Amino acid sequence: MTVESQGIPARKPTAFEESVRRLGQKLPQNGFGHKLASLLLRLAGGKKRVGFDVPVFGTQMARLHPFDNICEKRVYITPQFWDLEEREFLQRHMRSLRTDDIYFLDIGANAGLYSLFALAASKEAGRQVHIIAVEPDPTMRGRMEHNVMASDAQAYVTLLPWAITGQAEEVTLLLNLKSRGMSHISNAKHQQGQQSVIVEGHPLVDIFAEKNWPRIDILKIDIEGAEYPALEAFFREASPEQMPGLVLIEISHEAESHSAYRLCLENGYEVAFSNNLNAVLVRKV
Repeated sequence: MTVESQGIPARKPTAFEESVRRLGQKLPQNGFGHKLASLLLRLAGGKKRVGFDVPVFGTQMARLHPFDNICEKRVYITPQFWDLEEREFLQRHMRSLRTDDIYFLDIGANAGLYSLFALAASKEAGRQVHIIAVEPDPTMRGRMEHNVMASDAQAYVTLLPWAITGQAEEVTLLLNLKSRGMSHISNAKHQQGQQSVIVEGHPLVDIFAEKNWPRIDILKIDIEGAEYPALEAFFREASPEQMPGLVLIEISHEAESHSAYRLCLENGYEVAFSNNLNAVLVRKV
């Protein structure tokens, strides 16, 4: 499935829209900046049902859809508002790795922006990156496929149409059409008034059989509250050699009784960085 097949027109920003985007990229990260960002987004065409072809992270290309996806919106108008501290940490970490090859696993890849960032950061570090991106939503997977091709990165990225689950099974993915990054796995087969799709669920260890990777240097996982069962099964089944060196995990959906963050701490990781949204954990040597 491609972006074009969804019937969404795409174009480059006009000269005016591009000038507004440049203003947005200078906004401070405070209340005033966030309020002004909404106005600038509208002026830059971000409320229109349009995909915009723009460069991202210096060396990559993406087609961004600001009208229905938070991360695409932020990267379009205010990239400094999108996980800036996390990305700066990952960039430093990738420079510090003593290897020519970096293995980056992107679980809940969305439109592929973290994967595109990993491509740019590895290039800046003089390393070769190998990426597996897992995205069950056909629409978001189509967007990522386009972005990978636009960045001429097909040789570095494998895209899998899975949901990562505790065991191999078919699961229901409830689609959030207003905020595509918030689609999530549901225990119910159907939910009234909400579109859904049945997708393959695979445990995380299946990644190694699929691609025969020697290790995972960086695991980024953002699957809207399903992190706990995915990581619980992984820590139970994986060998020590398969444990990621670094885990970037969303923690804003954490339940106290099923905390993936705490699960990482109990399985040999320590906190390197955290905020209200995400945490970076590094495996103890």
